[in-house]
Amino acid sequence: MTEEAPVEAPVEAPVVEVEVQEKEPAFENCRWCGVSKEGAEGDWLCDSCERYQDAMTCPTCGGLARVSTLPAELVPAPVKPKKGKG
Repeated sequence: MTEEAPVEAPVEAPVVEVEVQEKEPAFENCRWCGVSKEGAEGDWLCDSCERYQDAMTCPTCGGLARVSTLPAELVPAPVKPKKGKG
């Protein structure tokens, strides 16, 4: 014969309300022309100069290269952000 284990009543966990904070959209400046773009993340296409942020012409061979894979001494410095109208 097998003995049955007593069945316990389920315990309800208390409901904890968590306040959700909305994340503000990130602004990034284009490394090539300095125009600001809202919500840009990673390698994005600039609407103004139509260039990707991690793509460039290799200064050595002239081919397409990724900025993130170049040696530090060959990475171009980003241009200064453009001032807003006003």
